[in-house]
Amino acid sequence: MKKYRHTLLVAFVIICLIQVVPANAATDEALALLKQAGQRYAKAKAYRIEAITETSSTSELSREWQKSFATVAEEPGNRFRYEVRSANADSIRISDGKTEWIYRVAEKAYTQHPTSADGPAISQNVMFADMEESHTMKMRKTLADETDAYQSAQSLPDEILTFNGVKVPCSVIKAGTNDLKKPAGAGTVSEKTFWIDKSTGAIRKIVAHDHGPKMMAPGFTEDTDTTELYPVVQLDTQLPDSIFTFAPPQTAKLVEKFKDPFGGEDLTGQPAPAFTFKSEDNKEMSLASLRGKPVILEFWATWCLPCVASMPEMAELYKQTRDKGLVLISVDEDEDAKVASDFLAKKNNPWPNFHDLGDIKKAFSQTALPYTLLIDPEGKIVFSKIGSSDDSLSDLRAAIAKLGPEFASVAQPTPAATTK
Repeated sequence: MKKYRHTLLVAFVIICLIQVVPANAATDEALALLKQAGQRYAKAKAYRIEAITETSSTSELSREWQKSFATVAEEPGNRFRYEVRSANADSIRISDGKTEWIYRVAEKAYTQHPTSADGPAISQNVMFADMEESHTMKMRKTLADETDAYQSAQSLPDEILTFNGVKVPCSVIKAGTNDLKKPAGAGTVSEKTFWIDKSTGAIRKIVAHDHGPKMMAPGFTEDTDTTELYPVVQLDTQLPDSIFTFAPPQTAKLVEKFKDPFGGEDLTGQPAPAFTFKSEDNKEMSLASLRGKPVILEFWATWCLPCVASMPEMAELYKQTRDKGLVLISVDEDEDAKVASDFLAKKNNPWPNFHDLGDIKKAFSQTALPYTLLIDPEGKIVFSKIGSSDDSLSDLRAAIAKLGPEFASVAQPTPAATTK
């Protein structure tokens, strides 16, 4: 009986060792494999990656599904190619190192200009098309960074993926919220599974599930499932010149710039409309009476967060230029004129504001907020900007600086403006 018990004890110890020790070793091996994959992307100097992404999001009151196709390729010497096709974007950006082309498929139009020494500029606009293009441009870095986000991971059984009829044996690694180096946000639970090509160490598939607070909807939670497939992954491989060559389709036309994405008319270079502004107390101000002075026309609303956020620097700009003769007129698009006037009264902004009943918007082709126009002393519109980005006010300052030597110092914000 004692011998039997001793045998059982030994067997139990062996089973525990089999279950615990290899599990820890497997965890370390899984994390090492995941990090090695990320380092391959981080160190790649020349690469080409194609991605197919499907995302579905479900909350208590909504359900969404999206699919996108993206290609990113880069080589030293400012040679690059970025393609994205989705419900929000359909564009191609290519550089052969000397010339950069941007082709908007739906518009059948493309731009052409010398490639910047700094490489492609990533848009800071919040429009979906710009966001998707920026995400595509950052694809390699994103893949490198997200594999480095974990401090532990688990191995799953190997699997074979098939791309274009070619079988790709893969190691499978899973990591979740508890494996992250930094804690996730409150109420957020996530899980990702990575398929890593056994022969190249490249990531060929990622499946993610996230559960957490719904963005911009306090009190609601959302479940998001994302599948990313990478049919083509070439890291540190010489790429053919054809990837970085653009041959415009016969139906495409070369343009100086693309149409306003909001659909409004670009008034740059046109004479400003002959318009007379009327205040609530029947005071009038005509643009004709301001001839000889540059005029900034700023459309805004209290409910427009970018409009309100830009006001401190706009006030600093006005303070810097009013003694030089520049006139600033704001036009609010609030439903109630009193809401805007009360808001401005608290801000003590010294420039005149007019409430729009619809005629001002129509006269100046305003379709979205914020909307800024700069009219030169001859009455010609020399700057037109819809929407907000990090460069909006700096571009406006640059346009003002071109009006004459007295405005040259306006190109850069004052220290007071940069600290706001």
